[in-house]
Amino acid sequence: MLRSRYNSTVHAIVAAAFAAGAITTVAIVATQDWEAPGRLVLAAVALLFGAVSFRLSRLRVVLHADHVELVNPLRTHRIPWREIDAVEAFVFAGWRVRVWSGGRARVAFGLSQYSKYTPARPGDDVDEHAPKWLSQGYHELRDTWQERRRVSG
Repeated sequence: MLRSRYNSTVHAIVAAAFAAGAITTVAIVATQDWEAPGRLVLAAVALLFGAVSFRLSRLRVVLHADHVELVNPLRTHRIPWREIDAVEAFVFAGWRVRVWSGGRARVAFGLSQYSKYTPARPGDDVDEHAPKWLSQGYHELRDTWQERRRVSG
């Protein structure tokens, strides 16, 4: 699985903080002043930000026996191994993995904003610059795809 534990943890903590703030705000309004629609709107916005942060904590690429799963904030792609044409890692506002299938690219983004020692920059090499977990996970993805392709083809 390709997933940044650091990013996932930070986003989960932020999500919990927003959710706690929303619940606290609703509790205060419910016990003290129902004539405070502004506070309820604030609670709704906090809950929305919490939901977005929680979804960002779930970004990952998961290898299954019969498909690869790219989990993004709004959409999850499940692509059977036999339909994959190419796999690549690249930098565009952080490390991303692109899976080509049927002439269409599907991207898993937000895996890591950093290379080994600096922010990720376009042109960084996955073997030379990417964090070790990302480089190893990417090679596992490529090797699994090539193995499945060889077996099915």
